[in-house]
Amino acid sequence: MCSPVPRAPVGPRPAEPVKKAYLLRYQRPSVSTNTSPTFLSLSAGVCVLGCAAAVVIPVAVGASVAFTGSISLSGLLGLVFAARNVQLLRESGEPSLPPAVLTTVFGGWFMLAPLVYSEVGFLATAGTQLAGTVMSTFGLYLVVAAVSTGRA
Repeated sequence: MCSPVPRAPVGPRPAEPVKKAYLLRYQRPSVSTNTSPTFLSLSAGVCVLGCAAAVVIPVAVGASVAFTGSISLSGLLGLVFAARNVQLLRESGEPSLPPAVLTTVFGGWFMLAPLVYSEVGFLATAGTQLAGTVMSTFGLYLVVAAVSTGRA
């Protein structure tokens, strides 16, 4: 007896699943899906204003010369990084990590500096520490946003 001849399947062959490479890669969501770009811009702008306030307050209230000089020079340097953060945010739509970190560090210095210098005065201490707190808070928010988007 003869063995049966294998028959070809009737109908079309099932198609092999198509592997789409773009589905296999993980892509981080853009910052616009996680965070409002308006709030990011507002945060960067608040850092610039806080830094400017830290420069002006010791001069306006007549703090000691050493404190005024230190905060004013630090504030001008911090203003460079805060403004650079605004510039990069406008260009790319995402915050940049280095200027955001430096803005946060300068905010921390403004909170600490009145405690380092003697005879600063109440208004100079309160104003500089408030400016530093605002800068550190919003600067740290920008740091977290930059880290979560993966842009450094």
